[in-house]
Parts: sequence; C-alpha cells; structure tokens
Amino acid sequence: DLGGGMTKHQLSNIYYLTKELEAMRQRLDELNADIALAPKVYDGMPHSQTNAVKSPVEEKAIKLAELSKKIDERINEIEKAKLNLEIMIADMTDPVLKLAILYHCIKLYDWNKTAAKIGGNQTSEGVRKMYSRFVATLEEGA
Repeated sequence: DLGGGMTKHQLSNIYYLTKELEAMRQRLDELNADIALAPKVYDGMPHSQTNAVKSPVEEKAIKLAELSKKIDERINEIEKAKLNLEIMIADMTDPVLKLAILYHCIKLYDWNKTAAKIGGNQTSEGVRKMYSRFVATLEEGA
C-alpha cells in the first residue's frame, strides 16, 4: 500500500503547481518593483480620493492585492499536495524511489541533478525509468 493513495494526476500536478507558484511570485516581485518606482505626485494640488479615477499606481496596487490572494490560495493547494505526497512516500520501502520523488517532484530537480543527489552510481536515465515505472502503477485520478 502506498499510504495516501496518490494518483498520477496528483503526482504530476505537484510539479506544475510548484512551477506556477514560482512564476506567480516572480510576477508579484515585478508588480512590487513597478509600484516602488512609480512617480509620486507632490505638486500640492488636490487629487481624487474616490474610485472614479484611479491612478496607475492605484491600478497596480489593486492587481498586486489580487495576485497576492491568488498566490496565497496556490500556496495552500501546493502545501496540501506536498503533505499528501510526503505521507505516501513515508510508507514506501524503496529509498531510491523516495529520494527520486522528493528531488524531482518537490525540489524540482532535473533528472541529472536528482541522480547526482541520490548518489550510489545512479544515472539520470535509470532514475527516470524507475520513477516512470512507479508512476505507471498509479491510478489515473482526476
């Protein structure tokens, strides 16, 4: 038994969710930098305090808040998926397969780096094939 009953879909999804999170965090950093560099108006003239006319800075601040919320939701989703995966691999008896899943799916290492981190004369192709055989035994899931 593989513990948490992870499906192929869940196992592959964790990789892509983590990649998506990296992209969202990068976009968030870009928005923060744009807001920080936006010119401030210090001309002494009154400016609208209503939502009728939004400045570019206000528009970006709104986007930033929306993106932050989406990133928080994704973080929660990814953390749940990672916990399920860690529960599943805790019950596995093959330490090489455990490490392959950890390094490839959670740490996002490519197969060369995964094999190097596992050590013991493991090759990237051998580790990838072992992982693929394991994935083939999992239910499809949705």
